[in-house]
Amino acid sequence: MKALRWVDRHFEEIIMATCLMIIVIVMGIQIFMRYVIGSALSFPEELCRYLFIWLSFIGISYSVRCGNSLKIDILETLFPKIKTYVNVFGNLVFLAFVCIMIWKGSGDIGKMALRSQLSPALGIPMWWVYVSFLVGCCLTAIRIIQRFILEFLESSKRKRIDLAKGCVEGGEN
Repeated sequence: MKALRWVDRHFEEIIMATCLMIIVIVMGIQIFMRYVIGSALSFPEELCRYLFIWLSFIGISYSVRCGNSLKIDILETLFPKIKTYVNVFGNLVFLAFVCIMIWKGSGDIGKMALRSQLSPALGIPMWWVYVSFLVGCCLTAIRIIQRFILEFLESSKRKRIDLAKGCVEGGEN
């Protein structure tokens, strides 16, 4: 249970840190090869581009887990009493969007896998690069659902505490 909790908290961080570390190392080797040895390698730019794509899509999930996803909060600012409802609605819309992207993306990635297109310098199947989109969307959907569950548990806990104090309406938010 403790290991599972640790993986839940650090999964995206590990993937992103690994991608970033590989990018730094590979680009450092490329700089050394180009300017010191005088002969550049053919694959580093492509590899770093693909790793950056993976890093970006995994980063969406990470931002949702941390509650730092980009949003417009003008309604929350103008009407603080409806903040919870606006957050729930926004998360539902985001979840619907991500699910549609998973559905559409999986079909497109399947078609791409059938074509067997390879990347120019690395020679890897291009669907490996595009599956980052699908993995990122799936992780994001999981993180949104986790946020719903955590917010529900937190709100029910807060209501139990407020009821114990004699507050029926839920107290301050």
